[in-house]
Formats: sequence, structure tokens, C-alpha cells
Amino acid sequence: MQDQNHSLNVIAKGSIVIFMGIMLSKVFSYVYRIIVSRLGPSDYGIFSLAIAIFGIIGGITMLGTETGLVKFISGYGQKKESIKGVIHDAIRFVIPLSIILAVLLFLFSDYIAIKLFRKEELSIFLKVLAIFVPVNALRKIFLNSLIGFKSVQYETLAKAITENVSKVAITFILMLFGYGLFGAVIGVLQVFTSFVVQHYSVHIHALDRHIAFGIF
Repeated sequence: MQDQNHSLNVIAKGSIVIFMGIMLSKVFSYVYRIIVSRLGPSDYGIFSLAIAIFGIIGGITMLGTETGLVKFISGYGQKKESIKGVIHDAIRFVIPLSIILAVLLFLFSDYIAIKLFRKEELSIFLKVLAIFVPVNALRKIFLNSLIGFKSVQYETLAKAITENVSKVAITFILMLFGYGLFGAVIGVLQVFTSFVVQHYSVHIHALDRHIAFGIF
């Protein structure tokens, strides 16, 4: 009975955290869209294209690894060495692939921008975003590892709150000072900068609660 009550409490707390995270994400996403919509049709089109291409590259990089991590980590239970192996294997597979795709995106950014979309200004933003492809891959590995451990409070803190707040704040400030499209892109990159900062404060602390995560 005690175990059952504990499980129900965990589920209830997790549900509340997830609900709050979803609500906050929607609010910040709405505010962010309002801010970015002030770019104007041309710049907004370039921004949307850059983010869409970055998202496609990110999806190819992971190749379903996120789902696999959640499934295997939650399935292994208390087998710490097995879980550690799964996370390490994911990193060893995803990071080299992400670096290769980042290099390709960087090298072919001019071709994509000019030949495919006829928007020369797109090229520089693709080059900048390409640098963050590996960081994005590592971020996804950590966030989905936390989901696998059912540590939704850390995942919510990192993704739904910290990342969204920093993205909205940086974008708003830079656009307020007239940086326009550049400010919007930097706002997106702030998500990955905040991940690096959180890497040793939130993500590692959370993972250390479950496994001896030695390589970071």
C-alpha cells in the first residue's frame, strides 16, 4: 500500500510539473511569435527558413535516438551500468554524425541559400546555425535521458522554463535595440548557450542522481 501511495504521489507530482511546463511553453511560444513577427515579411521568411532547415538537420542527426533513449532507460530500471552504456552509445553515435552534418550544412549553405531559395542573406544564418548542430544533438540526448529517468522536473526546468525565458528575453532585447533578424537568430542560439550553462548545474546533477556519469 505504501509503495502504491508513493507511486501515485510521483505520478501526481509529475503530471502537475508537465502541465505547468506545457502551459508555460505555450505562453512563451505565443510571446515569442509576437516578437519575431515584427521582423517583417522578408526577414521573417529568411528566419523561418533558417530554423526549418536547422530543424530538419537536427531530426536527421538524431535518427530516432530520443525515443530509443526514453524507452531503454525507463526499461532498464536500476541497471546503472546498462543505462550508462546506452547513453554513452547514443553520444558516440549521434555526435560524430552531427559534426558531419554541421560541416556539410556550413559548406553548402551558399548553395542552399542562393540556388535553392534565392535568398543570399540566408547563407550567413545557416553557417551560424551549423556550428550549433552538435550542441543541439547533445542537448536532446540529455533532455531525453532525463525523461527516461522520469525526472520531468529537471526536463521542464531546462526546456520549458529556462530555455524559453532566455530565448524570449534575448530576442526582445536585441530586436528592441534594432538588431532585427540577427537578434532573432541569436535568441534561438541562446537556447544552446543556456544548455551549456545548465550542463554542469542541472543536467549533470540530475543524471548523477541515477548513474555514475563519468565522462562529463
